[in-house]
Amino acid sequence: MFKKYFKPMLSALLIVFLVLSVAGCGNVNTSSDNTGSSPEELPTLDIDISGNKEGSAVVERSYTTLYSDSDNLLHQNPERGLRGFFSLMHFNVSKDEIIDELQGQLDSWYPRTQTPIAVCYFFPGDYLGKKLDDDFFASAQAAFDFFRENKIQILLRFAYYDVNVFNERTPTTEELLLHIDQLAENGIIERNKDLLHVFQAGFIGQFGEWHSDVPRADRTAVLTAFADKLLPDGVYSQLRNPKYKDFLADDNPKKNMIGFHNDGWFGIQDTTGLGNQDYSYGLEPWNRQVKEGAYVPNDGEFYYYSQFESSIGYYPDGYACILGMSELRFTTFSAINGWLDNGGLKDGVMVNCMKQPITTKWLEEYGLPYSENWFKDAEGKAVRRNAYEYMRDYLGYRLTANTLSVKEKDKENLLVTLTLENHGFSAAFNMTSRLVILNSDNKEISSVSFGDPKTWHSTNPDDYKDRKQLEHAISADIKLPNDKGEYKLALQLKSKGGGTARLDNNIPFEEGYNILHTFKVK
Repeated sequence: MFKKYFKPMLSALLIVFLVLSVAGCGNVNTSSDNTGSSPEELPTLDIDISGNKEGSAVVERSYTTLYSDSDNLLHQNPERGLRGFFSLMHFNVSKDEIIDELQGQLDSWYPRTQTPIAVCYFFPGDYLGKKLDDDFFASAQAAFDFFRENKIQILLRFAYYDVNVFNERTPTTEELLLHIDQLAENGIIERNKDLLHVFQAGFIGQFGEWHSDVPRADRTAVLTAFADKLLPDGVYSQLRNPKYKDFLADDNPKKNMIGFHNDGWFGIQDTTGLGNQDYSYGLEPWNRQVKEGAYVPNDGEFYYYSQFESSIGYYPDGYACILGMSELRFTTFSAINGWLDNGGLKDGVMVNCMKQPITTKWLEEYGLPYSENWFKDAEGKAVRRNAYEYMRDYLGYRLTANTLSVKEKDKENLLVTLTLENHGFSAAFNMTSRLVILNSDNKEISSVSFGDPKTWHSTNPDDYKDRKQLEHAISADIKLPNDKGEYKLALQLKSKGGGTARLDNNIPFEEGYNILHTFKVK
């Protein structure tokens, strides 16, 4: 993770966890409404652990979730959360200047968010009527190298900055297609696809937002070329409005990889007069995202602080924003607009959300998920929560292990079943899951693929009104070690960019592995 700010995650643990090889502790039943009442002191076990034996690989156990004191342990989970911002406008400079520019931008937001994900705009300057030159490709690669070294996943957008800075007009369709062809022929996107959380379908209009383009670009031609020539297989994209998806033919396989980016976010209120037009609650594009959004990463952002101050005159309601984020299954959301754009010191949108309390009663009334101990501190005392904290902690995925069952399949193999829940707004995209056996030095002895995180939805992906919390059971056989010694059974959740995710559980997280159980081979 970011070398400049990295601190060993184990040092942040606030609770000494019970030795994993003995009988597991159970989940605590809670009925707190966040009014300050004390939780029950005695845990109740979800499963029968009477057959557990110390040191045995065979075990039945359950897990507890992290307390409020440990929120920061999950902020660095990849592919989710309050995202940062990068922007490059000058590509005819040295590699060192590119790195210095990006480092300065990173320094402006990462200490506040701690999230390894950000939007990245490539504004290629005065390239109207011109080809992208060698300097552009060299500088773009230097930027990708910077992101890879720092394990940052990006929402990439190729756009044109044309507010009397570089250009007097937006590009023509022919110019856009020329640049798409160049990018495809160079292969720079394909070579760096491991960094792409999504590759947004920008290009058209001011800031790549598909508006204010003069002359008007051919949407079908540009989106088709983008999908067919430039968007790598297996990489998600995003469009500014769900209805734009129909500029791509129904039989195009890339159509199922397109999510959505709502950059005029007010939540579940009428925004038709606020610049968001028909991408508004209850209208057809919104309803389309409700229907399709569970299967793709989705993103949003508030307006800038200055826009609320000068033209709108009020802030969006935090509760309305949360309900909309859940309904549209947001994976990421801008930390800049309405918060860090004014230094986080003035009464911006998110600062205002910090004043709006969130209770278990309100969440349950609307069927919104939350983690078991999110309303408690490490001593079990109730803590107050607010709308900003809920947005921050439940964007994207928040995975919780519930129970573990390990049985002997035969003399050489174990049958492992883990049940888990996702309390986040969306599934975990661009992630893989493996069950691993480690030795005492955390070296892998054996491993096996263990489910597909993008299918681990919090609630019914096909019917948002069905608010029943889903539990997922994942099973696999894994080979026992041959040599005597102490071993660890672990779950690794890994981003394609190399980052690893921590479960929302009071268990050790060592070198990117969630340690589920320890045992001995005698």
